[in-house]
Amino acid sequence: MLTPDADLNAVHIHERFQGMALSRRQFVGGAVAVAGAATAALGTTGFAPPARPAGLWREFEAAPYTHPQIPYVGRAGAHGGARRAPRPRVVANVLTHGATPDGSTDSAPAINRALAEAGERGGGTVLLPPGTYRIDDYLRIGHSGVVLRGAGSGRTRLLATRHLTELIGPYGSRYGGDKSSWSWAGGLIWLSPQARHASLVTAIRDRAWPFEGWTGNRRDEWSTLTTVRPGRRGDRTVTVDDPSALRRGQLVVLRLADDAGHTLLEHMAGDGAGPEAYVWADKTKLTSYVPYEWPVRITAVRGRTATLERPLPLDARPEWDPRIVSGAEALTDSGVVGLTLEAVETPQSPHLLDKGYNGVTFQCAYDCWAEDVVVRHVDNGFGLVAASACTLRRTRVEGRGSHHPYFCREGAHDNLVEDFRIAARTVPAPAAARHQRRGPVQPQRLVARRDGDGHLRHPPGHALRERTDRDHGREQRPPRRRRLRRSPLRGPVRPLERDGDERPGRPGEDRHHRPVQRDGGHQRGPRIRPDRRPGLHGRAPRARGGLRQPGFGAPREPVRGAARAQPTVAAARAVRYCPGVVPNSRRKACEKAYGVL
Repeated sequence: MLTPDADLNAVHIHERFQGMALSRRQFVGGAVAVAGAATAALGTTGFAPPARPAGLWREFEAAPYTHPQIPYVGRAGAHGGARRAPRPRVVANVLTHGATPDGSTDSAPAINRALAEAGERGGGTVLLPPGTYRIDDYLRIGHSGVVLRGAGSGRTRLLATRHLTELIGPYGSRYGGDKSSWSWAGGLIWLSPQARHASLVTAIRDRAWPFEGWTGNRRDEWSTLTTVRPGRRGDRTVTVDDPSALRRGQLVVLRLADDAGHTLLEHMAGDGAGPEAYVWADKTKLTSYVPYEWPVRITAVRGRTATLERPLPLDARPEWDPRIVSGAEALTDSGVVGLTLEAVETPQSPHLLDKGYNGVTFQCAYDCWAEDVVVRHVDNGFGLVAASACTLRRTRVEGRGSHHPYFCREGAHDNLVEDFRIAARTVPAPAAARHQRRGPVQPQRLVARRDGDGHLRHPPGHALRERTDRDHGREQRPPRRRRLRRSPLRGPVRPLERDGDERPGRPGEDRHHRPVQRDGGHQRGPRIRPDRRPGLHGRAPRARGGLRQPGFGAPREPVRGAARAQPTVAAARAVRYCPGVVPNSRRKACEKAYGVL
């Protein structure tokens, strides 16, 4: 179900649909190209399509701009989804402002000065030469047209030593409780308009927990520019009552307010019998969210007709009081390129209690981007908060794990996230947060293989648009490589699987297709009598003192005094569960316990 405030659901639909089989350019190519590309791609990506997709695809083919369940995403991303980000001229180098690339001193003041000066001069690129820069404060990009550019994610590294709770203060939830809003807001690199950012920080420090969206901390800092006549989903033009406040190139917000029957929510959910049967009486928190807000740029004004940069995502019905309003002055044409942001490695906080070791966040941003950026050891990776038409390309979240590797909320629309990766955790998630785990990385665009470090590796030459869920479950550790080992007793053997490892064959069987059962958390197999171990040839192993040990095909002999061997637990389990197949580590334990030379 979609809500006006939780627009992240709509964005997720955009991203999942793209990642399933289609690219933006295939959408733009028309309905026939869409259907053909879907059929071709599904056969090569390994993604399992729905049980009966043909009817849905035929519906989309007939109406690609107005389909009630599949949104149009052909213009998602910065500058309509442009493949190349702008490269403004270089106007500053952080080294000339006092930054040190050896990590010895705090470089945050110097970098922030360079960013502010670049913005005051009308924008441009601020260079971060190769090196490691320690930052004891968060970095702020508050002017449009400013790009922070490193030498590449493998050459420029920012080491963040403090979190947002320490730098700004605790950020409580406006819905009460002890939750920390830093779990879904803010970043150690924070791109937000200067005035909007200042109002947010002031409200947080005054403990007047704000909204973070386009229309102010209290959602009432807007004024009506004009009301809108009824329109249909997919329209590129709207008729307004008074065009005097509109101009070409202006960024405005289309505002729709739900009615008492919650027909707007039903419309966002696709209309039809299903949404009409929803019960809203007990959804008080859901229905308390603010009206639907969709930022869009006006490309032309002729008489009372305004042309929009993208087609309407929803109907504009009279019962929803459609109007064009003024929102926050957006940050435009700014970005972060070619660097790694690494926080000091600390234990991850319990669920929704993050301190604010967050990565890169775009807030009230439009036509902005991040490219070739890695964040490591963060609480939350990349954020899109009231951000629209932004692109995240070739980004990566790695390290000890994160609460939200990617998140979007508060009126975030039409964003493009492509070629991104979520690396396997280096530290298991805290127990209190395990309820949110959704399974391992699921690439849905292209079949990918993992290397020995657990990282996704893709065939070269592909324009990957990888769609993933959170990286949890079995992917918390890199996969173990299974190699044949040579036993001194009987030649090559395979390693014994640990408790809980996946075993081939049917459920309930081990890799020898024998029934197994759980007993006290340990894997149990059929008991094998030691004196009947198959495959043991040659001389029986002797204990120290030359006496044969019992259970190895030899008559029992008395073992006295120091000559008695004390089998370890590992040795006993190896003998018990793996007749004739002993891994190297447990073979050594057997040798130590039983005196095998």
